Amino acid sequence: MNKIVIIDYCDTLFKGQSLQLYIEYLYSKIRPKSISNYFHRILLKFPISNDNYKNFAFRGISGTSKDNIEKLSLEFYENILKKKHNIVIENIMYKHLKDNDKLIIVSGGCLEYLKHLSKDYILDTVIGTELKYNNSNRLIGIKFPECLSENKVIYIQKYFNSLNLGWDNTILYTDSQTDLPLLYMVNEGIVVGYSDTIPEWGENIFKYLKI
Repeated sequence: MNKIVIIDYCDTLFKGQSLQLYIEYLYSKIRPKSISNYFHRILLKFPISNDNYKNFAFRGISGTSKDNIEKLSLEFYENILKKKHNIVIENIMYKHLKDNDKLIIVSGGCLEYLKHLSKDYILDTVIGTELKYNNSNRLIGIKFPECLSENKVIYIQKYFNSLNLGWDNTILYTDSQTDLPLLYMVNEGIVVGYSDTIPEWGENIFKYLKI
């Protein structure tokens, strides 16, 4: 039976944390010389929490048109992200495609740039955090709940329900401890990383793949 292969994006397929880079990229392109932009960029270096960071970050560029966000998101994917994809994970994806397995990318990053992965890989779907726009298609912020931790399970389950799929024959590749809820849902959880040994949180529980 064909497998359903779920792949995390940041520090798995992509070498780094894409959302922080995305925010920095947007700030460099949207009103880069404004005083408001300048102070937001300084304050973003001292976030109180991840939620605070994201809320504050997108508030600083709120009002930007959806068309402009879409344009910049494509540029960001092509110029920043694409060249830093991990060849080990890419080869794993190609092998699964050869076996006619389903491929799903899931990430806490924004769909505005993640959706462009479908141009370079044969994916069944891409699941991520969405940005929120008002009735005039102007940026407001992030849609909650974000695609993180146990919410990843909820979003994937929703996708499975739409296609009458189950968790049988599922595999997950991820680097992150925050994906433990998802690791415990799949049939086969594979932790990936750059060191020679699996992180302590995954010892004696999951397989490990050095990438």
